[in-house]
Amino acid sequence: MVRASIRVRGAWAELEGGNEETLEEVLAFDHPAPYRSQAYRDKLWDGKLRLFSGTRFPAGLAPRVADHITEHQRRDVALHGWQPKTEVDWSWVDEEYLPPVGKFKKLWPHQLDAIRAFLANPRGIGKLPTGSGKTEIVAAVARLYWDEFGWRSLVLVPKLGLLHQTAHRLVGYYQGEVSVGIIGDGQRAYDCAVTVATAQTMARWRPSRVKGKLVGAERELRNLLQEVRVLFLDECHRASSETWYDIAMNCKAVRRYGLSGTPLKADAFADAKMIGATGPILYTADADTLISTGLAAKPKIVMVYAEAATGPDLTQEVHHEALKLTREQSLQRQLKKKRSPKRAALAIQRIKTPDPKLRYQVGYRLGIVENKAQNAAVVRGVQWLAKNKRRTLVLCRQKKHLALLVELFEQSGVSYISVEGASDLLERKHAKQALAGGKVQAVIATTIWDEGEDLECDAIILAEGVKSLQTTLQRIGRGMRRDSTDVWVIDFVPTATAQLREQAAHRADAYESEGYEVMLIDKWPSSSRGKLELPFTSWDVLYSAQG
Repeated sequence: MVRASIRVRGAWAELEGGNEETLEEVLAFDHPAPYRSQAYRDKLWDGKLRLFSGTRFPAGLAPRVADHITEHQRRDVALHGWQPKTEVDWSWVDEEYLPPVGKFKKLWPHQLDAIRAFLANPRGIGKLPTGSGKTEIVAAVARLYWDEFGWRSLVLVPKLGLLHQTAHRLVGYYQGEVSVGIIGDGQRAYDCAVTVATAQTMARWRPSRVKGKLVGAERELRNLLQEVRVLFLDECHRASSETWYDIAMNCKAVRRYGLSGTPLKADAFADAKMIGATGPILYTADADTLISTGLAAKPKIVMVYAEAATGPDLTQEVHHEALKLTREQSLQRQLKKKRSPKRAALAIQRIKTPDPKLRYQVGYRLGIVENKAQNAAVVRGVQWLAKNKRRTLVLCRQKKHLALLVELFEQSGVSYISVEGASDLLERKHAKQALAGGKVQAVIATTIWDEGEDLECDAIILAEGVKSLQTTLQRIGRGMRRDSTDVWVIDFVPTATAQLREQAAHRADAYESEGYEVMLIDKWPSSSRGKLELPFTSWDVLYSAQG
C-alpha cells in the first residue's frame, strides 16, 4: 500500500499520497444551523464546514490527519517538518531564569514544566488557568529563542489593557537586554525582539474597513508577519475567530504557541481551527493543583435560585414580545420585496413562533438587564460582601445594564467605580488600583475585564447570566489570582425563561468540572429590610453538610 506523507511548512501542511476524500473524513464538520443559509435551502451547499483546500490544511492538525490515516486506512504516514531541525538547549532554564520583579520572585514548578514543553515542541497549547503566570512563560520562551537563535516573537493579545500590561511586564523581566515593542493603541514598533500587538491592529495587515471607510493594508504589519519566527496567541480560545485565524495562518512563524485557561469550546469546528493555527495541547496546569499549592485563590460559588432574587417566570411575556418583533421584521422584509401591504399583513399573521434569536434577546433583556428584582439583589449582595470586608467585582455585559446598576448603587451606601468600553486606560487603571487598595468597596465592569488582566478582588458577582461557559470560567478567574486564600462568587440563576435557567445549569456543571465548590441557595429576602444570610462565613461546615 502507498505510504502517505505530510509536509509541514509554517502555518500550513500538505498531504502527499492522499486526496481530498481523506481530508474530508477528518476535517469536514457539520454546520450547527445550515438551514439558515439560502445556499443550503437551494441545495447549493451541503452544510459542511471544511478546514482544507485540495490537499492543503492547517499545520497544527497534521498529527490528527496522520493518526486518522494510520487508524482508518492502515497506512504508514511520514510527518515531515513537524519536529524542529534545530534543538533547543533548555537545560539551564531554572526557577531563577527571570529576575524578580514586583510580586514575582521565581518561576513556579508548573511554569517551568510549561516552558520546557513549549521549547521541546514547535507548536502547541498550554492550558493554564488565570493566575498561573502565563506572561512569565511567554517571557522565558521568547527570551530563550532570541538569545539562542535571534528569533523575533509576536505576542497577540485581545484587548488594550492586556497589551500594555503584557508589554510592561516583559520590559521588567528583560531589564533592557531584550527590546520590547507595542503595536496597538496608536503605537507602532516594528523592529523589536518581542512585539506585543492587539489582533484588532494586526488585522490591518490586509485592507480593511475602519468606521465604514476602506483603509489600505499596512505594509509594515504584513512584513512583520513574514519576519517573526515565534508566534504566541494569548487567550488562544479566540484563535477560531476570523480575525485571529487569518492573522495566525498568514504568519510565517515556525514556532507557534497558544495560552488560555479555557482553550477548548466543545465546538468541534472552532476547536479544530484553534488547534490548526497553533497545535495540540502540550501542557495542562489544572486549577486544583494551583489552589492546593497556594498559588491561586479557591473559588467558593453560591448560585442563587430564588424568585425573590431574580423575579417571576416571564415565559409568556417573552414569547409575545419576541413574536411581535419577529412579525415586524418579516413585514419589513416583505415590503422590501414590493409585496402589497395587505398581502404582507396576511403573511405575517401566519407566523406563530418567534425567531429563536429574538426570543433569546428579549428573554435576556427582560430577565436580566431590566430585571428590577435581580438588579436590586446584586446591590444587596455587594452590601453584604462589603460588610464582610470583601473587595467586590460586579460583572455585566451591556452598557445599558451597567447604567441601571449604577442608578441603584448611587443609593446603596456602597463606594464604587464603574468602567466600560469607553473608559480610557487611565480610568481602568484607577479602578483596579482603587479596588486593590480598598479605596472603594466595589467596581462594576462590562466585558472589558473578561480575560487576561490582573485584578485584585476577594469577591465576584456575576450579574449577567452568560451562556458561554468559556466566558464564565474566564470571569471567575478574575478573582483567582494569588492575593487571597479564597474568592467568594455569587451567581444569580435567572428564573425568567427556561433557556436562561438551562444556561445556569450548564454553568454549574462547568464550575464542578473545574473542581470548584458550589452551593445552591433558594432563599433571599423578599424586602430590602429582610435579613440576608449567605453561607460563605460558615462555608466548610455548610458545604460538608450539603454532601
